[in-house]
Amino acid sequence: MKYLGSFLVLIQSFFLSAAQDTFQLAAPFIKHQSVFFKKKASVEIVFALEGTSIHYTLNGAAPAATDPVYTKPLIIKKNFTTVKARVFGKGFSASETEQAIFIKEGIPVKSIEHPAPNDKYNGDGGQTLNDNQGGVLSLQSKTWLGFLMDTITFTIAVNKKQAVQSVLFQLLQDYNSWIFFPDKVEVYCSKGGVMEKQGEMFFNRVENKETKLVQPFLIPFGKKVSTNLVQLRIYTCSKIPDWHPGKGQKGWLFIDEIKIY
Repeated sequence: MKYLGSFLVLIQSFFLSAAQDTFQLAAPFIKHQSVFFKKKASVEIVFALEGTSIHYTLNGAAPAATDPVYTKPLIIKKNFTTVKARVFGKGFSASETEQAIFIKEGIPVKSIEHPAPNDKYNGDGGQTLNDNQGGVLSLQSKTWLGFLMDTITFTIAVNKKQAVQSVLFQLLQDYNSWIFFPDKVEVYCSKGGVMEKQGEMFFNRVENKETKLVQPFLIPFGKKVSTNLVQLRIYTCSKIPDWHPGKGQKGWLFIDEIKIY
C-alpha cells in the first residue's frame, strides 16, 4: 500500500505539472487616452505577474517570444500604427494577442460635405467626422453618422493645395443591428478641376452573426497627388447576405472619422 500511495502521489504531481504547463496567461491591457493623436501618442502596456514578460510588435504581426520586451511606454508618431502585445511566461501558454490601432490627425481639413444622415444617427453635428473622438461599439454613441442609402459621397476640402497620398476612414460593423461594411469604397482627387480616381477597396463579409467591431481602413494612392479636394465614394452594402435575417435588404453604414494624409 505504501508503494501504491507513492505511485498515486507521483501521478498526481505529473498531472498538476501538465496542467500548469497548459495554463494560458491572460492578455495584457493596452492603456491609452485615445487612438487618435496630433503629434505623438504615449502607449502603456500593463500586465502584473512576476516571472512573465510582455512582448510587442508595431508591424502588424502577432508577437513572438523573440520580439522586443516591453519596458517603458511606447511613443507612436506614424500616421497609422498597429500595436500588438502578448504575455509570455515559463510554464504557461502565451496569452492571446491584444491590439490597438493608433491614428495620427493628418492634414488639416477645411470642410466635409455629405448627404444628411438618418435623423436618429446624426452624430454630434458637423464636426463628427473630424473631431478625433473615435467611435465606440454602441451605435447610439454621438460619435457616429448613420446612413441607409445606396451611395454616399464625402467631399473633403483641405486648407490649401498640397500633396496627398492616402485617405483613412473608420467604420462600425454590427450584424445584429444590420450595420455592415460597404461593398466598395473609391477615392478621387481634384486635378485641374476634374475628379480623378486614386484608389479603391473592396470588402468581404464573414458569416459570423456575432461580429461587432470598430475598424479603421486606409486607402493608399499609387503616388502623391497635389490637390485641395478629395472625394470618398462609399457604395454601401447593397444586399445583406443570405445567412442574415435581413437577407436581400440594404445594410446600414456607420462612419465616424475621415483623415487625409
